[in-house]
Amino acid sequence: MKAKLSILIVSATVAAFTPPPAFGQAGDFPSPLDDPEHGKAIAEAWCSSCHLVGPGPDRTALAGVPTFSSIAPRLPKDADALAAFIIDPHPPMPELGLTRQTIRDVLAYIATLE
Repeated sequence: MKAKLSILIVSATVAAFTPPPAFGQAGDFPSPLDDPEHGKAIAEAWCSSCHLVGPGPDRTALAGVPTFSSIAPRLPKDADALAAFIIDPHPPMPELGLTRQTIRDVLAYIATLE
């Protein structure tokens, strides 16, 4: 009975977990699960020291660092490539350790800037 209960608990846990949708597939980006407001908060906290994350001229980006507004036209077509870059960044971008959903949220925020 204990083994059946353990299997039932694991099965229920796996069934309850719905991974975030894949990036860049037609019609899935941004999805209703993505939260651009959360993405904006993350961008302001983690990205704004190098990137211009908002639409206004109130701050400047570091030389050679793209603004979020300049990235926005690439979405959703390049969402996979942008997510991969955030997951496995190249110097000088630091390793942020963001979750897949948090990255989707940041990209959903960037998509609002177009």
